[in-house]
Amino acid sequence: MNRTRLTSALFALSAVLITTWLLQQYWPASTENETSEVVAPAEAIPFVRMPQEKRLAAGIKTQTVKRGDLPLVRTLPARLAYDDTRHVAVRAATDGVIEEVLVKPGDVVSAGQTIAVLRSPAVGAARSEVMTRTAEHDLAKTARDRHLRIYHGVENLAASIAKGESIERIEAQLQQATLGTYGGELLTKYSKAILANRLAQSVNSIRDTGAISGRVQHERQSELQQARAELEAALDHSLFTTRQAYKQAEAAEQSAERSLLVARQQLVTLLGTNQSLELTPVANAHQTDLARLAIRSPISGTIERKAYSTTERVNAGSELFIVADTSQLWVKADVRNRDWIAMQLKEGDPVTVTTSATEDERLSATVYFVGREVDPASGAIPLVATIYNNSDKYRPGLFARVEVPIGIASNTLVVPESAVVDLGGVPSVFIEENGGYRPVAVEIGARSVDLVEVLSGVREGQQAVVAGAFVLKSELLLEGEE
Repeated sequence: MNRTRLTSALFALSAVLITTWLLQQYWPASTENETSEVVAPAEAIPFVRMPQEKRLAAGIKTQTVKRGDLPLVRTLPARLAYDDTRHVAVRAATDGVIEEVLVKPGDVVSAGQTIAVLRSPAVGAARSEVMTRTAEHDLAKTARDRHLRIYHGVENLAASIAKGESIERIEAQLQQATLGTYGGELLTKYSKAILANRLAQSVNSIRDTGAISGRVQHERQSELQQARAELEAALDHSLFTTRQAYKQAEAAEQSAERSLLVARQQLVTLLGTNQSLELTPVANAHQTDLARLAIRSPISGTIERKAYSTTERVNAGSELFIVADTSQLWVKADVRNRDWIAMQLKEGDPVTVTTSATEDERLSATVYFVGREVDPASGAIPLVATIYNNSDKYRPGLFARVEVPIGIASNTLVVPESAVVDLGGVPSVFIEENGGYRPVAVEIGARSVDLVEVLSGVREGQQAVVAGAFVLKSELLLEGEE
């Protein structure tokens, strides 16, 4: 009887053990809707408790997990480069010999600063021509001005004569006028006309008395008419001659001005610059000084490269220096076909840039242009953005990454990027509950600038640690070691 009972008991215990093993092997540990309901032994659940003062010292902050719109971004490989508008190759404008080099690579220069001196006979000849044409133009301008004053003086004299003003009044009015030889000639003829008019009037006044013969009267009238005719002819000739002389002088001045302009343009073409300091040599310049050309920096920046040294001969177009202003750089990225269709960028839009040199620093850049032509070699279009580099921490050629927007994920569960930590290779989020913090493994989806999409692991409404999560991770690791 006892043996039968013992056999039954052993059979029942075996059945229980087998059932328990089967349940452990085939019963699901959790489902999507029951994740938070699974209860494990208390000692198996990682949990961090921390006094209030320690929480404050660690700067732990929580935030409610909620849904929202997540801007989607694509990270593109890029490279920092010189800003083409601030990167200039200084070239030799003409053949010559380097007389002096005043800078070296790395020197900071300002716009207009002399960085080298070039001696060129062609420049000297062109400057000499400019000086000659300048002198000719000055002489022609002086002659034009004198002829203009004479013309105006004769005009005023003719007007006074036409009014019949006295010689004394006319001489007083025209005392400061320039008349050349025409003033004396016209005043002489005007005086004769006045005298002839007076004689004719005196003869007419005594004509009826019989004291003056008819022949004398006729002579006086003839003399008056002749004097008036000579005066009118002299006035007409003077006005015409002075006006023609002024027009000729004006044409000569304009011709001299054109010759000077051509000489200046030839010098500009030779120099390849519009710098007034190089175009106008001083009047008393020595012949050898005319051939001396100061090479000036076109912009403020740094000497990036120097190609020639003193006494070396250079040809027109030879690259002498590279001057660059690196306070602003370009970020160049290639946008592939799968990205440019979704990319929503235009000139002036902001993008985020990171570099391998400063992983934790996110730089704000501004889109300069988005290319239209596809590069047949890479199958991409160029994207260029500008960043400020006033601190001079970044160098052209440095690898970078550009985050560009490609759309929006609507109504998705998101947490700040600072909330996600790595626990044993598994992305996790600390959830505040029961006076402490419990790490929860999460599945990460899309990422934005500072937000990440959570596909599973946490629920809307939970309090996630968004600041101080690494402190909690350290505490959890220390407890594990104990």
